[in-house]
Amino acid sequence: MVTHPEATHHVEGLVGGWFDSDLTARGHAEAELVAQALGERIAPGSPQRSA
Repeated sequence: MVTHPEATHHVEGLVGGWFDSDLTARGHAEAELVAQALGERIAPGSPQRSA
């Protein structure tokens, strides 16, 4: 299971509803780790890689 990476509204204590907020530095690092892990598990040329 993958959850969304840390965003500014998390660290600002804003919860509930909809927030259009940016990723924090930690969130960017988390997103990179998720992308790397998925890249290692999804075969090159598969439809999931280009989605």
